[in-house]
Order: sequence, then C-alpha cells, then structure tokens
Amino acid sequence: TWISRPFEQLFNAYPSVFENWKDSPDSLQHVARLRGDRAFRDKLWSAHKHNKSQLVELLRPWGVRDDVFTIAWARRAAPYKRPSLILQGTDRLVELAKKHGGAQILFAGKAHPNDFAGTSNIREILRIIDSLEEHRHYLKAIFLENYDTSVAKLLISGVDVWLNNPLPPFEASGTSGMKAVLNGVLQLSTMDGWVVEAADNEIGEIFGHRPAQGEIGREVDLKLREDSSSLYDKLELMVQDYYQVEHSPAEDRHASKWIDRMIHCIEVASYFNTSRMVAQYNRSIWRMAPIRHEDFS
Repeated sequence: TWISRPFEQLFNAYPSVFENWKDSPDSLQHVARLRGDRAFRDKLWSAHKHNKSQLVELLRPWGVRDDVFTIAWARRAAPYKRPSLILQGTDRLVELAKKHGGAQILFAGKAHPNDFAGTSNIREILRIIDSLEEHRHYLKAIFLENYDTSVAKLLISGVDVWLNNPLPPFEASGTSGMKAVLNGVLQLSTMDGWVVEAADNEIGEIFGHRPAQGEIGREVDLKLREDSSSLYDKLELMVQDYYQVEHSPAEDRHASKWIDRMIHCIEVASYFNTSRMVAQYNRSIWRMAPIRHEDFS
C-alpha cells in the first residue's frame, strides 16, 4: 500500500533477490545482497529522485525544489509528539540552511477542533513559519493543509528525511516512519516508538533525551530546548551528507554513505510490517492452520 511505484518497479527488477516480496515482505531483507551492486545503487537513487520530483510537482507553487534537502514532520499534532521542535531555534536553523545549500521543511497533520493543545501546536508552527519569510531563499518551511493519505504517500516516499521527535517514552509505535523506510527514506528520530528496535541499523540519526530504564517522565516537561539543540547537531550532519551525494558526479554517487543508509532502511522495512506481525502473532499465540482456497468452495 505504501511502497511507491518507482520502488515497486525497482524490487520487481530483481526477482531472484526480492522473491515474492509483495506477499512476503520479509524478502526485502535480501537487499543486503545488493549493497555492493553499483547498478542497483544508481537505480535506487534514481527511484528516490523520481519520488521527490512528484512531491515537488505538488509543491512547485511554493517554490519547492528537487535539488534541495527536504525533511518532513507529518502526523497527529499531539503535544508529546512535539510538532514544533525543529523550529525552536530558528537562528541556528537559518544558519545551518544558509551554510550548507538550503533546506526545505514540510509539516502536515491535524488536530481535533476540541483538542486545544493540538490546535495550539499548529498555530505555533504557522506563527514561526511566518517569521521565517525573510529567509525563504535558503530556508522554506511549509505547512500542508488538508493532510490525507494521498498527500501522505507523496511525503513518505518523496522527502529525503523523515522527522520523528516524540518525547520518550510516550510514543507507542510511530507507523509513519515504517512507511518511509519502505521507500528508502532516512530517519531523524528520538529513541522512542518503533525506532527503539531499529536504531542500531544505520537508518539515519538518533538524537535527544533517553529516559532511564523504567522512567515514565512527565509530558508537561517536553525538553524542547535540550532536544532541539541535539536535533540541529544531527540535522547538520544529514544535510552535509545529502549534499555530498546530490552534488557528486554520477559516476561517484554510488559510493555514497547516504545510499548505504537507504539500503539499510529497506532492509529494516522487511521486519516492520503487518505481514511479519500477524505471522509472529500466529506462531506465538493463535496457532491457526493456513486457510486453503478449497475451504471456501
């Protein structure tokens, strides 16, 4: 459902590696065999650029470009998810974007009209975006209205980095990042939700507060100042790595660390999917026999 058409075509082009991957997503783990395959690495980057161009086409009226580092935060605007964390230190953000070649930040999400904390988060983002208008030549921040699954599909496949910054340990899962790694999109995340199980797999950068074992914490203490500083440190590393591959000659691009991480993302996606989850539940709990087609005849 969430794999983009260019990535579907890419996986289909290697049937001996990704055997029956649509019915058995665990076969995506075999992408590791192609880590040293230059042709595959070139095709992987091309598939990502195609996805990005589709997203840019939607956002072209706002001056969004496909050769500029692009990061997205898109989900329910709950306080513990800290929607405005990346905007807490705009001076540092502007400096970072100006120094390294520009940045584009996309926001999307909704809050129930009676969720006053959530709607307040959205208003704060809009206010800060307005304050950045004078820097629009090298830093664009955009809030996308009417967020739905069609927009989500473009975002989770078309951005360069997926931002996930809940306050640990309040996030139960965080499925948007799982959808993004299916499309080779790198993660910039706190150590929370699904990322706790995937953090050691080179899927991006981890930042921010890490609670002690058993620590619950308080949602009123969102640690915005501390974690935004840590976020910018990791974001700067990712921006530098992105422009290294973006500006590399085509014959050198295949050797990029960025593409290594894209491959790691796809490998991780082989585990974080509903097919694996249901099969594991069945083995451990339900123990149901497979259903045969003739049982319904």
